[in-house]
Amino acid sequence: MRPRRDPDLPHRRPAGDQRAWRRAHTRSDPAARAEQQGSLFANVRLKGIDHCARRAPCARRARMVPVQRLTHVGICVSDVSRSLRFYRDCLGFRHEHELRVAGEPSDTLLRLRGVDLHAVYLARDGVRIELLAFASPPAPPPRPRAMNERGLTHLSFRVADLDATLAALRTAGERVLEETVIRLPEFQSAACFIVDPDGQLIELVQAPGDPAAPPRAG
Repeated sequence: MRPRRDPDLPHRRPAGDQRAWRRAHTRSDPAARAEQQGSLFANVRLKGIDHCARRAPCARRARMVPVQRLTHVGICVSDVSRSLRFYRDCLGFRHEHELRVAGEPSDTLLRLRGVDLHAVYLARDGVRIELLAFASPPAPPPRPRAMNERGLTHLSFRVADLDATLAALRTAGERVLEETVIRLPEFQSAACFIVDPDGQLIELVQAPGDPAAPPRAG
């Protein structure tokens, strides 16, 4: 004999009905669906990846640190005058300003001892680079870096005419990595790598369309 339900207690749906109700409710309510998924996967790691990265965009925004803006990218150089000529005269950067720093607090910030630094700031297309020339301490010997090494790899520029650009760079005495030239006539495109005076990789791309648009395969 089934017990009678106390009329003063809230009605409880059978387990099957509860599951059906939850499915229907979360399908119709995106906020509830996101909350349910977040609670299910908040502590799950798949193949070493924290699943919280897959949670709702609002949750990711809530954890973002209060960064105001990207200001510059630093490039360490051996001869600031030579690198200035390359980036300004060959690649069209505009000189903004320079500074010199020595000792503290730069030693602490840069995790070096005996800092003597000349920095030059250049800009174009809304991007600023900082050329850093250290008189001291001495830099470790340079070495070639493979493209698949972790960290920053290259700068990339769109050009209207790759052949004309490479010819001008050769005339200026700059190094073109001839073995990297590729041509894709079916896409009206071509590309090549060059290097700055200290070996920093720079990609030159000729392609149709808006130069400010992000690159697309094919």
